Amino acid sequence: MDCLSQQANAPAAAPHLSKPIQDQLWDWQTQLHTTLVSQAPDSGALQAGSTLAAQLEKLLQTAQQSPATWHSAWAEAQATRQLAASFDAPLMLLVFGKFNAGKSSLCNFLARRWAAQGWSCRYFYFEQGRLIHSEQPLAEGATETTARMQGVVLGEQLVLLDTPGLHSVTPENAELTQRFTDSADAVLWLTSSTAPGQVQELDALVRELQRHKPLLPVITRSDVVDEDEIDGRICTVLCNKTPDRRAMQEQDVAQRTHAKLQQLGVSCDLLRPPVSISVHMAQTSAGDSVHALQEAGFGAWFAALHALAEPAQAYKQRKSAEVLLHHMQEQVLAPLQEQVRLPLLQWMDALDAETERIAHLPETIARTLWRQLMPQVAQWIAQTDAAPAPQALGSDAHAVQQHMPAARAEHTQQVCSQLQQALQSQLLGLWQTHSQPWRCAISAPPLLPQESLAIVQRQAASAPNWAEALYGQLGQLLQSQLHHPDWLSDWLSPLGQTATQMQERSAQWLARLDAQRDALTDLAQQLRAPQPPAHNRDALSHEPLAAPAA
Repeated sequence: MDCLSQQANAPAAAPHLSKPIQDQLWDWQTQLHTTLVSQAPDSGALQAGSTLAAQLEKLLQTAQQSPATWHSAWAEAQATRQLAASFDAPLMLLVFGKFNAGKSSLCNFLARRWAAQGWSCRYFYFEQGRLIHSEQPLAEGATETTARMQGVVLGEQLVLLDTPGLHSVTPENAELTQRFTDSADAVLWLTSSTAPGQVQELDALVRELQRHKPLLPVITRSDVVDEDEIDGRICTVLCNKTPDRRAMQEQDVAQRTHAKLQQLGVSCDLLRPPVSISVHMAQTSAGDSVHALQEAGFGAWFAALHALAEPAQAYKQRKSAEVLLHHMQEQVLAPLQEQVRLPLLQWMDALDAETERIAHLPETIARTLWRQLMPQVAQWIAQTDAAPAPQALGSDAHAVQQHMPAARAEHTQQVCSQLQQALQSQLLGLWQTHSQPWRCAISAPPLLPQESLAIVQRQAASAPNWAEALYGQLGQLLQSQLHHPDWLSDWLSPLGQTATQMQERSAQWLARLDAQRDALTDLAQQLRAPQPPAHNRDALSHEPLAAPAA
């Protein structure tokens, strides 16, 4: 009996060192809830029905509904947490890989080895939220036969979770695999030696490595068909791949895995060196000897498990907090980034464009007023009979001289009054047009200064060419006011102030959301800081390579 018997039936629960972090994670979610609901910008400054208002209202509604979604997702993952709680003491290894990679075959082979040594071996499957024990080995087949999560408990120290295919022909199977990944303390990635380390498999592993869970690549079916002479006849036989060929495949898988993970920005620190095995050769070798198992790659495989034990135990110590952290990262923060932060950035871009429009509004309104008012001024002057013909007054030259100044003054005052009224009316109309989508108080529109109009009236009334002089002087006065830096800007300032306040509130909201994101990153780093070695880090140190017990 080998050293496995020393610990096979001695459970040693990993200490839970992450309770303070869990409390901080729940506090983080509470603070995020507060940030979403009470620190968001107010839509009251926008007119209902406007594009900006509709955009903001949708954003605020999503933010307010998010907490309910978080709680629902946490409740739906209860089955995963129950599975983890069912195996609190032993190490749990998730057997992960594309269907037909030999996952069930490997689990059954190991179970038979454990049972052959006289140690306990219990099969189970997990279905509809319940853990069900079974006497039957795990289903195997050339096509996908694992339609549910199943596994085996080896002694009291080790659990193997056999999963549906990584790229399952059944969508529900792939979803089931992802749901229960959190329960494992480490991952065995099985990839067939016929095409090891396929890119699509590596893409699926990124999520696990991002969770800082140790991962051991296992190249299965590491055997080859060869010819041999048996009783004088040439027969085809299955034999182990040569050590050189296995080493070449292992190096290739390691290199391409590293390259892919580096491309995706994922640390390779937790990726273990690949090992190659052949379950078929281990099962069919004569006498099931230690030498045959070694030749089939299981000596190196158990050595790799021994090296995997310590990081797996380190993960197990913090697993309860990791599960909560993953929920916060994947069910809270990730949707928030997509459904709130990204629309918030788009809203802020629209708000920036609106603020830019308001900044140019004085210039826009000035051009509009000039184009609209000056043609009207020309019409008013043309319609005014400021210089009646002398014959209309008779031959009395003295009467003509007395009438002309008085008439010009009256008509000049009439044109100036029309200009003031038109200016006031058009400014109010332009406010209604250009103040959208904002809801803010309007002050009295700016008018032409009365003292300036009085000067125009005096000068025009005495000018030889009254009509031309009046048109030119009113044009100069209007132009000087339109280009005065404060004349329209002061009147439009409530729009700019309201938009600026909305910008500042939105930027503060974004900054607080980003601060919450950074706080979660800090908690993750704190959780994953190096810890003292686990007391039961040798749980996988035994290697059941001895022949079965009599």
